[in-house]
Amino acid sequence: MKSGARSDLVTQREIEHKFSVAALFVLPDISLGGTFAVTTEAPITQTALYFDTSDLKLFRWGITLRRRDGGKDAGWHLKLPVESGGGARHVRDELQLPLSAGTSASVPETFTRLLPGFLRGTTLHHVVTLRTVRQAHVICDAAGVELAELVDDTVSVLNGRNVAARFREVEVEEISHSVDLSILIGQLRAAGAVPSSISKAATALGPSSVADADVPRPRPVTAESTAADVVNSYLSTHVRALLFADLDVRRDAPDSVHQLRVAVRRLRSALRTFGPLLEPEFTSGLRRELGWLANELGASRDTEVMLHRLNSHAKVLTPEHAKRVREAVATELPPQLERARIQALAALDSSRHLALIELLIAAASAPALTPDAAEPARTLLPALVAEAWDRLADDVKKLRYESPSDDWHEARILAKRARYAAEALPIAFGQSSVDRAVALAHVTETLGEHQDAWLAQQTLQQLAAKPDTSGLAGFSLGLLCAHELDCEYRARALFTERWPEVRRAHRQPAKG
Repeated sequence: MKSGARSDLVTQREIEHKFSVAALFVLPDISLGGTFAVTTEAPITQTALYFDTSDLKLFRWGITLRRRDGGKDAGWHLKLPVESGGGARHVRDELQLPLSAGTSASVPETFTRLLPGFLRGTTLHHVVTLRTVRQAHVICDAAGVELAELVDDTVSVLNGRNVAARFREVEVEEISHSVDLSILIGQLRAAGAVPSSISKAATALGPSSVADADVPRPRPVTAESTAADVVNSYLSTHVRALLFADLDVRRDAPDSVHQLRVAVRRLRSALRTFGPLLEPEFTSGLRRELGWLANELGASRDTEVMLHRLNSHAKVLTPEHAKRVREAVATELPPQLERARIQALAALDSSRHLALIELLIAAASAPALTPDAAEPARTLLPALVAEAWDRLADDVKKLRYESPSDDWHEARILAKRARYAAEALPIAFGQSSVDRAVALAHVTETLGEHQDAWLAQQTLQQLAAKPDTSGLAGFSLGLLCAHELDCEYRARALFTERWPEVRRAHRQPAKG
C-alpha cells in the first residue's frame, strides 16, 4: 500500500444535475414516453451531519464533508470539486469511508490529513444536520443497463429535535457517462425545475456558505484591465490550482505530484515575469519558498517518470533483454519512488509548507504591487513578456546540435518561463498570444523529452553500475541506454525543426 493510503477509502467520480423545485412540484414523464425503463424504489430517510470550520472554509471552497446514516451510500463522504460544469451540472470526486471510521463528534483522520491547505490550523466541528426523505427512480435502457438515477428529496433542516426549515430538490446523477440526458433535463426544466449550483447543506447554512473562498475565483480581465488586474487573476488562478493539487498529492491521485509542480513553476515564473510590478521583498521570499517546495517534490516526480519510461521503452529490445531491464528497474525504482513520496508528504506536512500556503493566500488576495501596476495591462505587460522571450531567443542562438546536455536543459528552463509568460497574456490580448503560448508549448514538450531521455541514461548507468548487476543485465541496460541517447538527439533535431514556428508566432502583433 502507498504511503498515506487506506484500504477502506473509496473514490468515485460523481456527475450530478441539481434542481430546486417547489413543494408541490410534479415530476414529468421521466421515461420519455417509454424510451427509458424506470424503476421506482421505496422511499428512505437519511440523516446527514455536515462538518466545517466556524467561518465555513470548506463550503466556500466547494468542498463538502459529511457523515450520512441511511440508504445504500451510508458513511463518511468528502466531496471535492473537479470542474464547474456550468448550470445544474456538478462534477465532483467523492471520497468515501465507512461509518465506523469516525463518530458524530470526530471526523476521520483520513480526511483531516487531506485538508491542511484549506483548514490551516482551524478546527472542524458539526455545523448543520439535514434529514432527507428520498424517493429514487433508476433510469435504464431497453437492455436493463442503468443509465442514471433521479432522486426526489424533501429536506428538513434540524435545530436539535425541531425542524427549522424544509425545502425540496431533484438531482439526476449520471451512472453511464455516455448517455445523453439533455432531453430529460429539458423536461424537468419545462416542468418548473430550476437549475441549482448550491448543495443542500449550503442552502441550509445560507449566504455565508457560498461567499468567496480564501482565494476568490479570479475575476474576468480584458484588454482594458490594469496590469494589477492581470497579476491578481494569474496569481489567484494558480494559487487555487496549487491548493487542490496539494490535496490530490495527499490522497495519491494520479498525476498529482506533476500538477503540484506545474502550479509551483507557474507561480515562480509569474513572480519573475511580473517582478517589476511587485515589491522585491515580496517576490524574493515567495520564489525562494516555492523553489524549496519544487525541490522537495522533484525526486518523487522524476522517479515516477523514469519508472514509467524505462518499463515502456524496454519494449524496443528483444524480449530477453527487455525482461532483464524490467527486472533491474523493478528492484530499484519502486522502493526509491516510495521513499521519495514519503519525503514529499513530509514536506507537505511541515510547518514551512503551511507557512508558504499562508504567504500564497495573502499574495493572491493582496499582492504587494508597485504604483506602476495601476497602468493599463496593454501598456505594461507586453514588454515584460518580451523580456522572457528575448532571454530564450538569445540562448537558442548559442545552442548547437552537439552542445552539452546541460545547455539544452537551460534552454528548456527558459522556454518554460517564456511559455508561462505568454500564457499570462491571452486573458487580455487575444488569439495572437494564444498562438505564441501554443508554439512555445510544442518546444517545451520537445525539450522535456530531451531532458527525460538524458535522465534515463543516467538512471540506466546507475543501475548497470550496481555491484549485484549481472553481465547480461548490464548489457541489456546498456542497449536501452543507447536507445535513450538516440531519443535525446532526435529531440534536438525536432526542436530545430519546430523553432521557426515559435519565431513566426512571436512576430505576430498582440491584439486585444
